[in-house]
Amino acid sequence: MDGERCRKKPEGVMMTGSSTMTSMVVMKGWYRFSDTARMVYKCPLEPNCISGSNGTVGQQLCREGSSGFLCSVCDSRTDTSYYKDDTEGCLRCSSAREAGGLTALLVVIAVVLLILALLAYVSIKYKRRIKAWRETNAEWLNKFSQKFIVFMIFTQIVVGIRANHTAVSGTPLAEPYNS
Repeated sequence: MDGERCRKKPEGVMMTGSSTMTSMVVMKGWYRFSDTARMVYKCPLEPNCISGSNGTVGQQLCREGSSGFLCSVCDSRTDTSYYKDDTEGCLRCSSAREAGGLTALLVVIAVVLLILALLAYVSIKYKRRIKAWRETNAEWLNKFSQKFIVFMIFTQIVVGIRANHTAVSGTPLAEPYNS
């Protein structure tokens, strides 16, 4: 009831209690600008528009990470940033899956540093033997170091591509890069 005139209930709301314009409950996926607005709009990014209680309108209908008209703007703050996904709405930029690649890289670096420290200790203790072995296997060591460098660069590229690909909601990468 609007004043003394009855109006048809707009699509996207549920009427509760006394059924006034101010007591309409906006359903999930819909947006209402004010409690006196007669129009209710379907959100372009439906997951961003959450349902409200009696009289909830405007920005109160936007889920965390979204704001603006029809909750269609993804927030970018210094502490947390969000990106727009056409099917899931505004999503947080970093996630545990992306952090997993970084964690694995840090573990590899820690292991390599540990091995280097161990090699430094052994090289001091067995300097003459190591020098003779190194001279004997110089060609093999050179090839191995080149292959190791290529492997490390390739790993960094794959981790970077996977993280960026996931962040922009790309199709899943082919095996073995998606594991």
